[in-house]
Amino acid sequence: MTDQIVTQEEHLAALGKYEYGWADVDGPNPPPWPAHGILLSNEVYIIEGLTNLDRIRGRRVRFAALPPLIPGLSGCPVRAVAWIEEAA
Repeated sequence: MTDQIVTQEEHLAALGKYEYGWADVDGPNPPPWPAHGILLSNEVYIIEGLTNLDRIRGRRVRFAALPPLIPGLSGCPVRAVAWIEEAA
């Protein structure tokens, strides 16, 4: 057994997750969070500030985040879309 403390972000990166999102953003200029550095250094994309998630809550969806094709960007708004999967 190890005494090492692992953050949620480190755990997700270790699992090989490629994206991570949450909806609560603290105003227009949130403080820098250490989670961003951990996730980005492990090549995990951060998707945040999503709205209207109540419209798909409890449903299986496919999700895509479509950024504008502008060379050299390190971060930008995306067009976030979700397709509701039909029951098999």
